[in-house]
Order: sequence, then C-alpha cells, then structure tokens
Amino acid sequence: NIHHNPQQILRSLEEGQWAEQRSALHRPMISAWQRPRRGLVLGVVLAASAVVAADANGQISCSAQARTACTVSSLVDELPLLDGNKIPAVAFGTAGKLFRTTNNETYWAVLRALEVGYRMIDTADMYKNQAEVGNAIRDSGIPRADIWVQTKFEPEVLDRKYFYSFEGVQLAFHDNLQRLGLDYVDGYMPHAQPKKLIEVWDALLDLQRQGFIRSLLVSNFNVRHLEALESQGRPLPVANQIEIHPLNYLRLGMWEVAEWCHQRGILVQAYGSLLTGGRSGSDLWKDPLLKKMATAHEGQTVTHILYRWALQKGFQIMVGTTRRDRMEETRRLLEFTLSDAEMVALDSLELDEARYGAVDAIYWGHGFPFWHETPDLGDTERYRHGAAPREPPTRKEL
Repeated sequence: NIHHNPQQILRSLEEGQWAEQRSALHRPMISAWQRPRRGLVLGVVLAASAVVAADANGQISCSAQARTACTVSSLVDELPLLDGNKIPAVAFGTAGKLFRTTNNETYWAVLRALEVGYRMIDTADMYKNQAEVGNAIRDSGIPRADIWVQTKFEPEVLDRKYFYSFEGVQLAFHDNLQRLGLDYVDGYMPHAQPKKLIEVWDALLDLQRQGFIRSLLVSNFNVRHLEALESQGRPLPVANQIEIHPLNYLRLGMWEVAEWCHQRGILVQAYGSLLTGGRSGSDLWKDPLLKKMATAHEGQTVTHILYRWALQKGFQIMVGTTRRDRMEETRRLLEFTLSDAEMVALDSLELDEARYGAVDAIYWGHGFPFWHETPDLGDTERYRHGAAPREPPTRKEL
C-alpha cells in the first residue's frame, strides 16, 4: 500500500534519498534509477510520461494531454491525433488468438466486435487475416467512414519480396489494401523499424498525399528511430504502437518511449496489456496485488485493472478476444478509476518469479536487435517531396 504524498516522494528523490523511498514505490526498480537525476524523477512518481500529475494538495489529476483518455466512458469515445483526425480510445485487435486462424474465426470475431460497439479494428500483414477483417467490415452494415481500420506491413517481407525501394513500399501497401478489399485505410504503419527508414517514410507520405492513407503510425519504434524522423524534418507519426504494461514500464524503461511520444503529442497504442509476453500468462491472475485491486473495485477483474492502468496513462488500449461476453465486459473498465496509490503500485509491479516462474515480459522491444540498432536512413533527399503521380509499379518493373 502506498500512503506517501507524491510531492513528498518527488522532493526526497530530488534530494538523493532514493534508498529510503524504495518501499514507498512498492519494489526496487532497475539499477539505472539509482542515480537520482531530476529528469528521471518524474518517471518514478506515478507516470513517467507526464500523463498524470499531483496538484498543490497532492491530489492526482490528468494532464491536459491525457484528459480525454482519462474520461473515456464508451467504446466510441475518440482521442485527438496530431494530424487532426480522431481515433477510438478502445480498439479491437486481431493478433493473439486470432493470429493466422482458420475457419473464418477472425471474420466472426470482428463481426461480433462491431455488433458490440467497437469502431476500430487493428490487423497486420503478419497476422494473415486481412481478408477476413475486410469481409467482416463490409458485411457489418456499418458505414465505412464510422470504422477506423489500420494495418501494418512487415519489414522482413519488404526486404525479401519488395526490395526495400520507394516503389516496393508502395507495391506492398497496395497488396495489403487489396487483401482488405478496401479503398483506403485509416492507419498504416511499419510493424517494426525498417531499413532505409527515411525512404520508407517518404513512400508512405506519398501514399498519404494520394489519399490511400488517412494517418501514418509506427509500431515498435524506439526513441532513436523517432528522433531520426524528427531530425530529418519529416512529419512525425500520430501514434506509436508498443508493448507497454506494468512489467516493462519502469523495469525495462518503456516509460522513456512513452514520455518522448507524449511530449510531442504522439499517441501511445498499448499492446500486451495483459502481461502475457511469450507465455500463456494464466498464473499471472493469481498475483495477490492484482487480485486485491480487482476485489477492491466491485464487478471488475484483473483484466480490467490492467487495461484501466493503460487508459489512465493516456494510452489507447487494444482488446482482443473471440468471446462476445468478454467483448461486452470491456465496458466495465470504463466505469471505475484506479487511485494514485494503485497506479504507483502497478507502475512498479514485479511478480514473484519463484512462485510463478520466469516471466517473459518482452514480445519485441529489448529482446530484438533492431531495438538497439542505429537507424539506417537510406536516401534522405531523393523522395523528400514525393514522386510524380503514377500507377503502382508491377513486380516485373521492380
């Protein structure tokens, strides 16, 4: 239980009294936090992303940037984006159990989600279910303009099949669009940091100018890759879809990516919210802290606690399930608020591995080489202003 005034913790950390305050933050963090520096202190106190702050009386309130996310009350509530578009705060994701499924499982799951009230669908080339997603959207009877559809392309496929050229990026996009069976997508993004980053980004900007993409996003981008776009004078993505949850927020430093994004108005799309990492995660629901929080909020579950943590950070959440009852239960997480003490405890969550076994808290992120690599920018000038309008290139032309 956390009973300290956040501002008192802040002051003591600034004075270098880290050791004395460890117990106030539930559990020890990564060693990097043992150097008390003013720039890092806010990461320890509550949010590490400037999403929530303490007022003069030590009460917690949402910052202006995250206030909309903190007050979401329905599945159709929207969040503002940098480019002026708006995006639903709660998305339906088609990874997880819907990853490369057969027998039209994705089709029926997406159709059910739209019937329940979700108005955003997230898919990807890697998931091998874009055609089912597109069919469900068309068969739902809901106007296309009322549904946010976003997908991702795979840098590895781009390298192997499309030769990582400006034209190849655009051909890959049109292949994805054809699988979806749509005229445009609301959001499009690389699934990870691509080679020739600036060339790829310029190709996507060109597609956006042609009207095929409403908003450009990225996925699994570290700060250095976002800084590369910024330093080259390119428009920033409106969102960064990253794995971020209590197990990697402070312990693995994902707060730094969220902080960078929030400072520039980039929305964080949170995936992996249920802590499962590379395992089933079934034992995680037995953790006493998570169970206690769920019990303290009548009608809520551990799942709702974890999604609510992300929402109160100002993140967009990605819900994935094949069951209609669980789709409908998602509304309950919009009916309560976690206290400042609960948020701090979750920020520093560290499960007892002796009891639950080793927890793989990383899907992409730190476990993959590209997370640490210096970005390959490619040709930064050739396509700065796009290219002349033309038909998409054929594979023979490539």
